[in-house]
Amino acid sequence: MRFIAQKIGMAVVILVVVSLAVAWLVELIPGTPAALVLGDTSAPGALERFNHEHGYDQPFLVRYWNWMLNALHGDLGTSVHNNQKVTDLLAGHVSVSVEIAILAMAISLLIALPLALYCGAREDGIVDRVVTAISSGFFSLPSFVTAVFLSEIFAARYQLLPTYGWSPIEQGLGENLRFAAMPVLSLCAGVTPLFLRVLRADVVGVLREDFVLSARARGLPDRYILLRHVLRPASVSLFTISALVFGFLLGGSIVIETYFSLPGIGLVVSQAVTGKDLPVIQGVVVLVALIYLVLNTLVDLIHAVIDPRVAAKQ
Repeated sequence: MRFIAQKIGMAVVILVVVSLAVAWLVELIPGTPAALVLGDTSAPGALERFNHEHGYDQPFLVRYWNWMLNALHGDLGTSVHNNQKVTDLLAGHVSVSVEIAILAMAISLLIALPLALYCGAREDGIVDRVVTAISSGFFSLPSFVTAVFLSEIFAARYQLLPTYGWSPIEQGLGENLRFAAMPVLSLCAGVTPLFLRVLRADVVGVLREDFVLSARARGLPDRYILLRHVLRPASVSLFTISALVFGFLLGGSIVIETYFSLPGIGLVVSQAVTGKDLPVIQGVVVLVALIYLVLNTLVDLIHAVIDPRVAAKQ
């Protein structure tokens, strides 16, 4: 219980620090929300009324404190541009980002798992060297470069996939996957090599353990040893890093969502930063940070259940 309390307390502190830091950084953006919304040619007194209505005439810490109190009650504020509730705005866009992140994670794991097991079991073989070289090349490419390459091949040249826009899953799964294909593949190009390298290194290390050597001495098949004795202990690091990667995919794919014109939270963030829409920016950051912290806290708790020594060290 002490271990759980420590993890939850740390998550709360991180949420407060992250939201405070974002609010302070937004203050450094040139211009004011009133000037961006109303324009420089607004009527006399309009800027003052706007600032008073939205609380921008108050000190920074006072505004942050009021926002924090409302956030504790589930109210993340209202957009200064369209007067829409931030929670409603995020609810209409987060599903796109979540779908893209889940698909990218699933495909990356499906590719990385068998390749890592095969290459780890045949360390320094021809296949291992070729796969390692190719994965290093993809890992070094920025996601937007991969997106441009995929657009050239699958859209411009062969016209197989759309280059922009989105089709909700309610309008058909096939059309939805067509629009999601290139964004997902662009993200997979950077995530799959990471999963592959992490799992391969752990597979190589586990294969040198005594219990694996004992299993081989008993004449057990290599495939049985890999799946029964090696995969589980070698997947601990992969399990941990998967939570980190999902948080990155959810909040760090702004470039990909902007490039393919996806109506996800990346589009919301880019528009909010341009318009200095502080409530929207804070709402997105808190949402992504909350998901990120929940996933990592669950990973820590599961590790403590699997290995009680983790909790005993706290």
